[in-house]
Amino acid sequence: MYMLKSNPKTILFLGYDKKQTKIINELELRKHKVTQISEEIDKISNNFDLVISFGYRYILTRDILSDISVPIINLHLSYLPWNKGAHPNFWAFWDNTPSGVTIHLIEPGIDSGPILFQKIVEFEEYKETFRTSYEKLFSEIENMFINNIDNILTSNFKSKIQRGKGSIHYVRDFPSNFSGWDSKIYDEINRLEKLGFNPNHRLLTIIDEIENVRSSNNINWMNLLRIVAIEAPDKLFEITKKINQADGEISKLFRKLND
Repeated sequence: MYMLKSNPKTILFLGYDKKQTKIINELELRKHKVTQISEEIDKISNNFDLVISFGYRYILTRDILSDISVPIINLHLSYLPWNKGAHPNFWAFWDNTPSGVTIHLIEPGIDSGPILFQKIVEFEEYKETFRTSYEKLFSEIENMFINNIDNILTSNFKSKIQRGKGSIHYVRDFPSNFSGWDSKIYDEINRLEKLGFNPNHRLLTIIDEIENVRSSNNINWMNLLRIVAIEAPDKLFEITKKINQADGEISKLFRKLND
């Protein structure tokens, strides 16, 4: 368990500013010194007693996390381990998984650290829009943080590891023909289903690219090299260069497939 220094605390707040979230004001009302940053950083000073991430758009790298000895807490608008990553509110409805909010410790990986506090939030999909449901989740997580603020600041909590695989989504998975955040949840989900939306279609596209690279060259490279070595050895370097280029392109596509 992390042990925090005595009051007042020096806190680094990554993400939203005080116009976007009331949490910063709540911290300052309690005489804590808050430094707010929304830009991407490559290092965190150990002069802070606590780091809070809320609405921060960048991933804290393994190197950053390994260099800091104070707790780093993240506020995420999903019921982890479901819907890690981008646009969790949308995916909760699309995947029919629990909607909710979670406060957790940050570890290497996307929204994968031990859970401190969380809550399921239920919605009526026929009445809600994506925007109104997001606003309710936002309010819920702010209130959950404020209600537990003293325990968070003194590290008076019991964390629990995330159990189960859950789910994760990336910005690239989001439907390009989404109607907008003010669309009714039930209507928009049905519309996207009728259009055949499937986030995994992008994987098939990458596989097609790999096939195109392979088919544009002779797949049986070894037999080709044997023939060239005997019939036209002066062309061997040119052929192997083309093979290396194709293999390099395929390697890039395989990395893209696994990202």
